[in-house]
Amino acid sequence: MASRNYFQSGYFFAIAAAALWGTAGPVAKLLFNLGVSALVLTQIRQTLSFFLLMAFFLVWRKDFLYIRMKDLLFFAILGIAGLAMVQISYYFAISKIQVAPAILLEYMAPVFILLYSATFTGEKITPAKVASLVLAIGGCALVAGIYKMDVFKLNLAGVAWGLMSAIFFSFYTLYGQAGLKKYNAMTLFAYASGFGSLFLWTLNPPQEFFAVEYSGITWLLFVYVALFGTILPFVLYFEALKRMEASRVSITSTLEPVIAGVVAYLFVGETMSLFQIIGGVLVLSGIVLLQQSPSHGPEVEKEVPAQVL
Repeated sequence: MASRNYFQSGYFFAIAAAALWGTAGPVAKLLFNLGVSALVLTQIRQTLSFFLLMAFFLVWRKDFLYIRMKDLLFFAILGIAGLAMVQISYYFAISKIQVAPAILLEYMAPVFILLYSATFTGEKITPAKVASLVLAIGGCALVAGIYKMDVFKLNLAGVAWGLMSAIFFSFYTLYGQAGLKKYNAMTLFAYASGFGSLFLWTLNPPQEFFAVEYSGITWLLFVYVALFGTILPFVLYFEALKRMEASRVSITSTLEPVIAGVVAYLFVGETMSLFQIIGGVLVLSGIVLLQQSPSHGPEVEKEVPAQVL
């Protein structure tokens, strides 16, 4: 029973992560409207995430600070090729195509994750998983408004960047899950954020970042995005990966655009069509179906404090 409850809690963590990402979307849009660039937002959210987590570790959980020196390359790859690149590729996509198709392309990641897991890790592709995936992707397509898109007029470079964001999304999900065999989810995300932010500071050097003066309200929004749109959802996402297969976690995360749409409708004044509501219902149906199918979760070892070599 305890093992079953542990597995089921993975859905709670995945849904909570999707909810936080979804509610942070309108805040990011507000920052864009205030003149903050996508690169600066990505840069500051990763940097603040690293420093806030390091401060937390120093005061309350010093054991989370310790990592093995031989694992530095692992953290660098996860932070740069995972966390940083998934955001950069997504923002490049929305710079060339509309947000809706970019979101849809990014959420093709569960397809790649399921295919990879079935091919290389021996995960079984059950009818329930396939049905859940179809419902979730189909629902995302409706929420994104695919029925209003002229697919043949989409910018090819934008489509390519959108697909790259799905690949990077898949990568950090699978690669991050491997890291959970050694490290706590908070440690994993903290050091990955550190390396990701170093990479982003090379793209936007300090003299360029500090050449712009940001208001106090803007900095408060930066902190909000770092805490509730970055640290908490990513740590929750990794906690979900510790309890369930990567395919289940990624399919459950398709709830994010649904929540973002509802939040935008309630607080930003955006409209929701009947098809978008149907899409949200399809995504929820897929997650419920997935939750009902049996699984023993991933074989992730309990993390132990690493010693610095």
